[in-house]
Amino acid sequence: MVVVGDRVSEGDEDARFYKSKHGEQSKLGYQNAFEIDIKEGIITRVVTITGNGSMADEFKKILEKNQIPEISADGEFATGEIIDLAQKMEIILNVPPRKETGRATFPKSAFEYNAETDTYTCPDAKILQRRATNDSGTLYKASTSSCKNCEFKDMCTKSQARSILRNKYELQWEKHEEYTKTNNYQLGKVIRGILAEGKFYQANIMFGLDTSIYTGKEKMSFQAKMTAMIINIKRFLKVLTRREVEKRSEIFSGEICLENSVPVP
Repeated sequence: MVVVGDRVSEGDEDARFYKSKHGEQSKLGYQNAFEIDIKEGIITRVVTITGNGSMADEFKKILEKNQIPEISADGEFATGEIIDLAQKMEIILNVPPRKETGRATFPKSAFEYNAETDTYTCPDAKILQRRATNDSGTLYKASTSSCKNCEFKDMCTKSQARSILRNKYELQWEKHEEYTKTNNYQLGKVIRGILAEGKFYQANIMFGLDTSIYTGKEKMSFQAKMTAMIINIKRFLKVLTRREVEKRSEIFSGEICLENSVPVP
């Protein structure tokens, strides 16, 4: 059996299946992404990859160029590897903080990490010792006896003992999560919502980029670039109109100042 992501379409050999968001059924096609200049809202780059490709890899290429001081993106790019790379490149990264997983009432943030002893302490002062390490990080777990008679056990875990996975990018995540509490992050989040979501609404709904007109990755890329060009033309006209209005406003204000100026004797 061929993995869904590796299946090839007889009608379009370049297209691949990709997992849709919100638990929807996998779809056959491509992924498109826009790089947008915040100052003027102009699309500066268009990326088209196959449906089973990694847009995160394309995002890392942007960071590695280190040509921009700040970049905003959605939750797809909120990974430890990307956050680590951004911090090393000294780039301000506006991506969402990680979400607490599992059904436990006490989230991971309620447990205190002690670097000196390399242990976690739970809200009831029980110790979680280091148990195992893998590619994902390090596992810490409390003893069965310490959790067995704990009055908060039913609120903490359904297992015999509570465990916590410390991500190998934990320090980077902690630094990033502190940043997400700042006004600068909130501003970046709002701007991304307005610009990015707005551009893709225009591209997909108004100009039909959510449906491929042609077959083949090269032609899909052409369609995406032409769509971006149309959106940019509309934006250019708005920017030029705004600047012309500002220019006229400055001239008008200058005339008022001149008419109301008092000559110096």
